[in-house]
Amino acid sequence: MANILNELEVISSFNVKLTVPTLNSTTEVECILNRFNGEQNEKKRISEDLSYISIKQLLLIIDMTLQKGNDVLTYENFYEAHKFFLNR
Repeated sequence: MANILNELEVISSFNVKLTVPTLNSTTEVECILNRFNGEQNEKKRISEDLSYISIKQLLLIIDMTLQKGNDVLTYENFYEAHKFFLNR
């Protein structure tokens, strides 16, 4: 993405450049999920399916899940948002 911004000569428009790490293990994913409401076994189930995802993508999918009127993360509502995210 940074390469595209450089080519378009808009990179200087940004004040801050951050490298967003990729989560490489189920433990890292589960650590993020634990910050949100939901049953521990549901979060564990989600994290077992997501061993490689960026923090940004994970937080975006969680936000999409919670905006749909769900105040608790479940495997089903998370993956509904995840499926939508992948198909956009």
